[in-house]
Parts: sequence; C-alpha cells; structure tokens
Amino acid sequence: MSKKILYKDAWQSIGRSPGRFIALVLLMLLGTFSFVGLKITGPDMRQTGLNYFNQTHLADMTVTSAYGLNQADQKTIAD
Repeated sequence: MSKKILYKDAWQSIGRSPGRFIALVLLMLLGTFSFVGLKITGPDMRQTGLNYFNQTHLADMTVTSAYGLNQADQKTIAD
C-alpha cells in the first residue's frame, strides 16, 4: 500500500494553515530545549554546590543533644 495519499494530505494541510504548522514546530522545539536544559543543569548544579561547600569549609554534620554529650558519646562521634 502506497502512502502517497497520506503525504499529499499532510502537505495540503500544512499549506492551508502554515501558522498552525509553525506554532506546532515551535512548541516541539521549546519542549526539546527545556528537557535538554534540565538534563544538563543537574550535574552542573551539583558541581557548583560541591565547590561552594569545599571553598567555605561548611560542616558535614551537626550534633545536638537535649542532655549534653558524655565521654562515650564524644568517643562514638570521633570514631
């Protein structure tokens, strides 16, 4: 079965409404650029965060206690 009629119909519909065709193409491009941007942004943001944490020497962990820390607690944290 030939797809000649299908192609002819597609070209005719594009010719009858070029504005709609251009709008659909632009929407597809916008969606593609959005997904590509989101895919690339993740690793860059992680690297930027790691660089910031390393440069500012932020704490890796903070320990709080309602009753204070005894010697055993301090030894556990040091290990």
